[in-house]
Amino acid sequence: MKILVITYHYLPEENPRVYRWSSLVSHWLSCGHDVFVITASQNRYMRNKHDSSHIIRVSQNIIGRISYQLTLKNISSGIENPKELRILKNCPEILIKWIKRFYTFAIKRFQWPDFAWPWIVNARRRALQFLKDNSDTDIVISVSHPFSSHLVGYAVKKKYPKIRWVMDAGDPFCFLSESQPNNFKIYNRLNKYIERKFFSQSNFISVTTKETKVVYSKLFPENKAKIKVIPPLISSETRNILNTKAKKSQLNNKKLRLVYIGTLYSGIRHPKKMLDMLDDVRTLLNIDFEIHFYGLVNDVDISKLSNSYIYFHGNVSHKEALQLMLQADILINIGNSTKFQFPSKLVEYVSTGKPVLNIISNVDDSSLDFLSNYPISKTIYLSDQNINTIVNEVADYIKFTSTRRGIVEHTDMSKYDVQNIANQYEIMFF
Repeated sequence: MKILVITYHYLPEENPRVYRWSSLVSHWLSCGHDVFVITASQNRYMRNKHDSSHIIRVSQNIIGRISYQLTLKNISSGIENPKELRILKNCPEILIKWIKRFYTFAIKRFQWPDFAWPWIVNARRRALQFLKDNSDTDIVISVSHPFSSHLVGYAVKKKYPKIRWVMDAGDPFCFLSESQPNNFKIYNRLNKYIERKFFSQSNFISVTTKETKVVYSKLFPENKAKIKVIPPLISSETRNILNTKAKKSQLNNKKLRLVYIGTLYSGIRHPKKMLDMLDDVRTLLNIDFEIHFYGLVNDVDISKLSNSYIYFHGNVSHKEALQLMLQADILINIGNSTKFQFPSKLVEYVSTGKPVLNIISNVDDSSLDFLSNYPISKTIYLSDQNINTIVNEVADYIKFTSTRRGIVEHTDMSKYDVQNIANQYEIMFF
């Protein structure tokens, strides 16, 4: 079987979609399938390490390359890829500031469907050329986030209507109001129209939570039968690391380590309420525990949150994150403000066999069902009401976990293995 995967993000980048799809691609390649990946991800930092004949790297246009470089903390540090990193290298700082302002006010607020729009034309051209040269391709899978990948997938389906097209919707699009992919004041109707059209043209749509399927089924009832729920994946590499190092990673800490690993957002995953609550817990217990954050903070102002026992370490590699999970005494999950998004790291959390403190702000949070069978998790619905009760509950939980620092046998995680997840996709191929 010949499969073409269209995904903006891929190796050597590190994010949940990359972990998922690099694992699936590797699995299918090992099974003897011909799998090719069209991606915007450039091999900037790890030259040749991840390059192979099945990865087709397609650059963005000039606006996209400038946009990418504007996101770098240090523009002058880019030396690996001249197209992506050298455009603004010698520009004066004042000019870069003006370019950022122009981009924010004149381009960003009007971009559609999302930040990846400068990649669409080049990716579309390359995908159509690939199909022309590989007419025996059986399956095309487009992966979001970002939604721009689906525009490329739609172009392929329109040109080659007999090919099977699977839309993998890792994140919703038209109803993702909390972290809008574009300006909903301008594009709300267009977003819904296009997503409905794409759903109708595709053969199947995969989502990661049943809550997402419920919303989509109400929005596009004519496509309900096409929508399949395929849960998060834990890669073989991840499972091996967790299994082989689990008993070797216990630290003899004098202080309890509460660890959060993941990305923060001011709109859907802000830690302030949780930190205020944990400060009250710390006072009540008179226990000197530490709280460590690993990952991007985005638009969260951490200068107002840091203190002597709260640490923000920034982004870390996936392997480092796994080791940090194993060294934690309690793992923290902050639920999204939306009920249909599921943090894929929870699968890895549970695989460690460590206690999980789950802080949610939505009574229908998608994590509830997943953690219901995990005996050493504690879910707290954090609201402004009954804060004293919440503080006491968390204090009791921390006292309980502080008396046992060893790992426990977790529930059966086999349904999240790459082989099982791959099988669920393969059902849609025929």
